[in-house]
Amino acid sequence: MHSAHLKNQIEITDEHAALLAERSQNWRQLKRTVVAQERSILGVDQPILAPNGVRPRKRDNELRLKIEEERNIAAQMDKGRNNHLAKLEASERNIRLLNQCETNLDRQIEAEKEFFNAQLEKVEAELAFVSSLQAF
Repeated sequence: MHSAHLKNQIEITDEHAALLAERSQNWRQLKRTVVAQERSILGVDQPILAPNGVRPRKRDNELRLKIEEERNIAAQMDKGRNNHLAKLEASERNIRLLNQCETNLDRQIEAEKEFFNAQLEKVEAELAFVSSLQAF
């Protein structure tokens, strides 16, 4: 009876070991999948194989990383350049609007000058008329 109890306990342990092995395998597969997804999202490809089927040397990977870093720097510079160009275009638009406002103000000033000159001529004419009436 004692040996049957031990045998039952060993079977349970084997079941647990099998379950743990399966979970461990599932975990490793899940981890590989997540790492592959992260690498894909980051744009880092899976290890490249040379035409002869050999994995690249560490130096090749370093070169690939440097190239990728330079691409990222170039992209940031392009973004900065595009932002600078957008600011320049906005400044040019603002200058055009200011020039247009200045032109409109100049036109308005000229119109007011003409109006006041016409008013002045009218007042001078009325004054001359009144002076001529007083002369009689």
